[in-house]
Amino acid sequence: MDEQEPNVPPVVQPDYSQVPPPQGQTPSSAPLGGMIPLGNSASLISYYCSIAGLLPCLALVCAPIAIVYARKGLKAHAENPVIGGRTHSLVGLYLGIFDALLCLFFVVLIVGAFISDASRH
Repeated sequence: MDEQEPNVPPVVQPDYSQVPPPQGQTPSSAPLGGMIPLGNSASLISYYCSIAGLLPCLALVCAPIAIVYARKGLKAHAENPVIGGRTHSLVGLYLGIFDALLCLFFVVLIVGAFISDASRH
């Protein structure tokens, strides 16, 4: 006798990488959406790079990234205010500028120390 397998559809796993906000909520009104701009990744990159740039060893790399992505985040917010991220972008911009100035200060301080030490010998 020939046994037939029942037609069982394959199990499909849902894609959880892009979960939409619950019914009636915009990305900024969803839980954490007001505090964390989930729809504006450029502002988040800017914000986190500017925080990381407070470490002098990372400021040289993180400060320019923070400034560039802050401008992208502000532009994205201007085009679509619903996505949020204006405050994170502004913090990233101002803190990125501060990180760059801090890095410049340390470079001048280190070069000055080497010049001062070289002139003594």
